[in-house]
Amino acid sequence: MLSKNFEEFLLNLRNNTPNKRLHDSEGPFFVTNTITKRAGSLYERLRYTLDYQDENSVRRNAIERILRRVDVFETSNNVPRALLTELVQGDYIQNNTLPESVTVDIQSIINRYRFLGQKLSHSDSHSLWTHAATEIEQFLFPTFQKNEIFTALYKTVLSYMAPREEGIVTDEEFETQVFIACRRMFLHDNAEEIRFELWKSMEPNWFVAEYSDENTERIASNYSRQMQHIDAQLDSDIHIKIESRLHNESIYASLLQDIVRQYGMDTAQIVKNDSLFEEKIRSKLQGVYQSHKAIIQRSALQAIVYVLITKVCIGLAIELPFEIFVLNEVHFIPLTINILFFPILLFFMVKIITYPDSENTDHLVQGMNKFLHTTQLKRVLIPVTSKSGAQKFSFILFYVVLSLFSFGIIVTALQYLHFNITSILLFLFFLVIVSYFGFRIRFKSREWTYSKEDDSTTGLFWYLVTMPILQTGKWISLKLSSINVFVFFMDFVLETPFKILLGSFDGFVSFAKEIRRDSF
Repeated sequence: MLSKNFEEFLLNLRNNTPNKRLHDSEGPFFVTNTITKRAGSLYERLRYTLDYQDENSVRRNAIERILRRVDVFETSNNVPRALLTELVQGDYIQNNTLPESVTVDIQSIINRYRFLGQKLSHSDSHSLWTHAATEIEQFLFPTFQKNEIFTALYKTVLSYMAPREEGIVTDEEFETQVFIACRRMFLHDNAEEIRFELWKSMEPNWFVAEYSDENTERIASNYSRQMQHIDAQLDSDIHIKIESRLHNESIYASLLQDIVRQYGMDTAQIVKNDSLFEEKIRSKLQGVYQSHKAIIQRSALQAIVYVLITKVCIGLAIELPFEIFVLNEVHFIPLTINILFFPILLFFMVKIITYPDSENTDHLVQGMNKFLHTTQLKRVLIPVTSKSGAQKFSFILFYVVLSLFSFGIIVTALQYLHFNITSILLFLFFLVIVSYFGFRIRFKSREWTYSKEDDSTTGLFWYLVTMPILQTGKWISLKLSSINVFVFFMDFVLETPFKILLGSFDGFVSFAKEIRRDSF
């Protein structure tokens, strides 16, 4: 017998009504010629090779980036057409699949955010294009089934998770933390997407075609306060504690999503037949393992290329001139190590990754059956109290000691190899960045690996030693992610003329085809 939440999910599958504007239109459709599409797709891949980020964020970020740019260079009524044309050229949308009639819907979304932006301060209105891009992506790429599975997962987790200490957080705050944790673990949402979803839950009336001055004025007056509240929820560490308990549950939900995607309404009969369900899960996992391995290898290659390009450029632009003009001599061994060591390090970090095996499949099959069919799961209590002053001081002390130990050994070794101060700083900078990249890739490789609660002593010791390096790399990546001269050049110098050229060439090809038809 299925649990109540997943019974409701299977019933809700019948209410899956696709967007008729997207699927039932007879055209005309957005279309671009093969040469333009290949050039646009190549540009997008190159840009995101230089701007390393999670694959699930690429499309939404592309929509926001294009939206901000075309809003400057296009007239108001041309923004939706320019946006959708570039999405087709960049291969985010297939040729001859998106009807031109959707420009009306996209224009309506853009108008709402423009209207709201006029009533907000400049600092508040800056985030509106991020919201608009998220809403546009959800409209163009609807995920009804995934959202329904998320709802079932969220309700199930709420049924067995609770705060360990009473009176510290309200029920609403804890539910929000569970909501954030489930979206991060199952949907892999980033902060911007979660911020949008939380705001949508606060202002559901905003997401309709009809809106009034009075309603917009009210939303504008509450917007700043709502964003501050949402940011406070995102800054809390409670959802991080919850996430650490949701790894296996997110795998179960993802497997169910794959089953639904393949079998649709037949999923109910499959799930309720234990032997058939197990057969489908095992078969699905074999395919998942292979495709996930390909994704990891592609992410690794992207990271290696990114590190190699940036490291060579910085080495030639900073380290080599410093040695020539300041030290009046070139130390080839440190320079060579600084340029070649990090791509090689990242390569070996990825090469030793282990992937799920048959034992992992057995654990997942047993766990998923229990998760979907158990009406009362084991209760999990999440600590929600803030750390005391003494605890914070002791944690800082341990962290400082670990940092001195880890970085001290590295600096000593570099001095032995005759690294100068600039070479040492560049080595440490790229060490923390590359280590963080490698850690992310290795962490992602375990996305389909069943999580056991016990950690090996060796693994725990190694994590403690490398923790200062990884945390420093994470901090630098998050704080300085916007400072990327390669991406800056592509976005503000190269992209606008390149996209204009693509559009002109596309128009010329259409014109040439018309002339060819008229010639016969």
